[in-house]
Amino acid sequence: MDSDNSDSLLILVGMFDDYEKSVTAFYEARKANKTLSPLLTNLTPAKLKRESKVVCEERYDRKDDLTLRAFFEQGGDKEICLQAIKKCDIDIFRPLINFLAGRVRRTDEINIELLAWLIDFKPRPYNDKYDYRIPAQGGSGPTHGPAAPIRPIDPVDPVAKPFNFGLWQGLVLITIIVAVIIGIRFGTGSVKRPPAPVPTGQEACMFWDEDHYEPTTCNPRSDGTLVIALDPEKLNHFRRITRPDTLTEASVGKVWWGRYDKKVEFYTDSGFHPLDQPQKLRRATLHMIRKYCHPGQ
Repeated sequence: MDSDNSDSLLILVGMFDDYEKSVTAFYEARKANKTLSPLLTNLTPAKLKRESKVVCEERYDRKDDLTLRAFFEQGGDKEICLQAIKKCDIDIFRPLINFLAGRVRRTDEINIELLAWLIDFKPRPYNDKYDYRIPAQGGSGPTHGPAAPIRPIDPVDPVAKPFNFGLWQGLVLITIIVAVIIGIRFGTGSVKRPPAPVPTGQEACMFWDEDHYEPTTCNPRSDGTLVIALDPEKLNHFRRITRPDTLTEASVGKVWWGRYDKKVEFYTDSGFHPLDQPQKLRRATLHMIRKYCHPGQ
């Protein structure tokens, strides 16, 4: 993997790191201000399970369905989620508790998304269109209160700098964009497609086509292909890596893998296997990359 691709992956990981920091800072701020549910202060797995049930009952929203489906392994509507929460093993909450208690430095992205849902952090789930960086105040370090705004990423402030985005800045921005596109192309082994057209209407769905999702209606397909609810992020960014030999040590923890038809496959994002939905993709370790991307070395 070349340096441009490594840089682009670091940028993407760094952006989710900003989201993670903002979510945890939001949690700590609400905890300090005593605006959290009592079940979210002195955390235990049983309390988190009870709070999940309360939150699902009181403010279920379909925008959170992917998070709930990924964490509780079932989703689709409020009643299904409530049943999944009721049946889940409380041990699934321990990684989040260990992270918030400082016993571990990192945790899986889905645990951060669950925390964002529980504390009503917005905007969620993570979206790279937003700038989640915590602003510094008075040089004393980052702060983030419950009302701190998350703004869409905009490299130009049209109010403060109406005429200062000149030719030089434009060339620099274009160079960065081109470098990121090139990096993504060589890292995934295929050209990154432009955003797919999203069907309109309430029944928009998508199906898996070799190495990416394609939009479609929600009618059953004649060939029996699995059709699922449309997710714009997955539609435009979730890819099977067709050139796994391009993955290196720099890819550890930044790509995901799953097994299908007795073969190991690598993907650009987390979630469920596109052809085996109950199977949750796992982060790629150095061992997996060496064994399946560079066998015999």
